[in-house]
Amino acid sequence: MVLNFSFLVWVHVIISLVPLVSGVAVVRGLLAGRDSGWWTDIFFITVVLTTASGFILPAPGFTPALGLGIISTVMILAMLAARYRFGLRGAWRWVWSIGLMLSFYFDAFVLVTQLFTKVPALMRTTPVPGAPGGALFGAVQFVVLAVFVVLTVIAARRYRHAQGVTADVGLAGQSLS
Repeated sequence: MVLNFSFLVWVHVIISLVPLVSGVAVVRGLLAGRDSGWWTDIFFITVVLTTASGFILPAPGFTPALGLGIISTVMILAMLAARYRFGLRGAWRWVWSIGLMLSFYFDAFVLVTQLFTKVPALMRTTPVPGAPGGALFGAVQFVVLAVFVVLTVIAARRYRHAQGVTADVGLAGQSLS
């Protein structure tokens, strides 16, 4: 692996690994139609920190990573509104659950991309060294996308129909009602 990162990049990488771990518990909760409590809080906070820290990394102009960061920021704002302004009522439960799933997918998407640009064995599978591409990269990203699409549809439906479960609790256990 190429690991000669700056301190700032290391902080960003470490922060971005937390949603990959906590996201598993969040998805399990959504699939069961419930909030995962502090796992959801940890996940959401670190998704916000991952997105924010991504904007302060040095970049040569506008990059796909910045584009994803902008999309993620808009989604985070919608999720904040869903949870804290509208109390996850009605369709806002979908906004929240789909936002959680998309956040997890974006982190997984970036993980796969980084693996193909940093792990020498995977780097050799790409037609342009150091750039993701090629059949294996595309196949892996397609499988990740397909899994997340299926899980997101199921999670959004189950979470939406589970009205009044412990989902109306905000960060640090404050009631949103």
